[in-house]
Amino acid sequence: MELWEGNYFSELQWSPDSRYLFFSRNQGFDGGIAFDNATGYWRLDILSGEILEILAVDGDSETYEMKSLGLSQDSTTLAYIPTPLYSDPEERPALELFILDLESGKEVVHQLDYKYHIAGEILWAPNKESLFLLAGYRDDIEDWDLNNIYFEYTLLDVQDGNIEILFETQGNPRTYWPTNWREENLIEFQYNNCAAWYFDLTIGDFVAQATPTPYPTVGESRECNP
Repeated sequence: MELWEGNYFSELQWSPDSRYLFFSRNQGFDGGIAFDNATGYWRLDILSGEILEILAVDGDSETYEMKSLGLSQDSTTLAYIPTPLYSDPEERPALELFILDLESGKEVVHQLDYKYHIAGEILWAPNKESLFLLAGYRDDIEDWDLNNIYFEYTLLDVQDGNIEILFETQGNPRTYWPTNWREENLIEFQYNNCAAWYFDLTIGDFVAQATPTPYPTVGESRECNP
């Protein structure tokens, strides 16, 4: 199988039994925000070496559709948002969230609010009843200055597609970047100084911070040394 789609491997995730490795390929835009983190999606069988295509690449080696995706922690369900290709901003289609059952092949589609221009960084709840979703919108559809984009940190109900907004920011979303959802009511975010912040869903607020121990640097000091 020819894996030309993208510059490097991305979205690596092991199945719970370590039998399979799921992965994609990323274009790797320099300095871009990693909402579009995938082209196609594949599963490697570690024992046989067989590669199974889960999501095909839409397009060719010159022009192809990017996707933002997230695999459930039990590796049985995939959520993904294709980034539609369009030339006229006035004809921009609404974003859609697809939920694919990898065992049955059944797929459900939820249309997102039309105001969202970008969405991604999907995290699955451990019980698979909801998804975390980072979605952005802007007043001027042709203005991509990060300082003018509003980002909503949301929960999406997998069954009905309803969205609950946890909090909202303006500007670079890497200030609070979602990293994992290991406990039922606790989502981890990486702060821009590499500290980890924990958002408690039961009270709707941040409850704890973990700061990594810096290691010595050689030469010019970096802002973040986890």
